[in-house]
Amino acid sequence: MQKYRQTPLIPSAAIQARIRDLAHEIDAEYSGDDSFAVVGLMNGSLFFMADLLQAMKTQPPFECWRVTSYHGTATTTSGTVQGVSSCHGTFEGKRVLVVDDVLDSGLTLHAVKNELLKRGAKQVKICVLLRKKIRRQVQVKAHWIGFDIGKEFVVGYGLDYDGHFRQYRDIFALHPGDDGVPTLESSTTNSQNKKLKTSDTRRGNTGNKRKKLC
Repeated sequence: MQKYRQTPLIPSAAIQARIRDLAHEIDAEYSGDDSFAVVGLMNGSLFFMADLLQAMKTQPPFECWRVTSYHGTATTTSGTVQGVSSCHGTFEGKRVLVVDDVLDSGLTLHAVKNELLKRGAKQVKICVLLRKKIRRQVQVKAHWIGFDIGKEFVVGYGLDYDGHFRQYRDIFALHPGDDGVPTLESSTTNSQNKKLKTSDTRRGNTGNKRKKLC
């Protein structure tokens, strides 16, 4: 694997605090609606989806779709979304919430939304953990957003680089470097935290047990 260095971007406590807020907002939108269903895009949204579902009072049925436009060691999209047509689930008449890790090019979420509508969903809304402030290849609206970030490639909390780094509780920016095997820095700088745009970064419990997904 190519040698990279990592810098802290979003600490676990901020992630969990923001998830509680998102769960409250989503509950308000879908409370009492039997047509509500969730589709999580794997593998990147695995931890985010589990924590979000646990924080929500509503208990919708959910499916896990494994789709991607990134392959191997690439840090930019391939331009082709793979896996959408082979995904499972019945969505006729459903109000579907798609949960994803990052909105960047928009290609994956655009393809997933179109597929769900083709399968009869009456509404599709999107919740993402991170929204990159970049020009998108296709325009996609995220209705719920955890954090806005720049164009950096990010890992941790389910996000990976070639299958590595998913297991970290915090989110890090990954940078090419020649300083050896990636080593986590011990703390997140205040200047980096101030760049985050979110409604709440209170400290919260990061020891939640995760639901078994898929």
